[in-house]
Amino acid sequence: FQADCRFSEVSGLSMHAEPETFQEGGINAAQLKLPGRTTYDDLTLKRGKVPGISALTTWFQLSMGGSFLAPVIPQPMIVNLLDENHTPKVSWFIVKAFPVALEYSSLQANATGDSAIFIETLKLSYTSFFVI
Repeated sequence: FQADCRFSEVSGLSMHAEPETFQEGGINAAQLKLPGRTTYDDLTLKRGKVPGISALTTWFQLSMGGSFLAPVIPQPMIVNLLDENHTPKVSWFIVKAFPVALEYSSLQANATGDSAIFIETLKLSYTSFFVI
């Protein structure tokens, strides 16, 4: 999805590990805490919607609105933080991302002639990520 590389906002690059508490046998005054499973928030991508067909949006629509004949195929993704010269400063490799939501901002016609930006929001679930 190389053509879909400009988003104004990216969120959900976060991981959490809930500690699990165990009671040690014979020791009533203490609990043993061990790291639990790591969970990840959904990745949210936001951008102003522009005319034209987007490969990423098409993948979303086929995956979410498809039938059992069109299975959801998780994809690897790379998220880059770019500087003012469009040079990547930090990159994250997203493992096995798949679409979970496609949203558009509300449409409103107003008499003042003000135009608002039409926002496309794409949400993905994923297995894990790491900084590259």
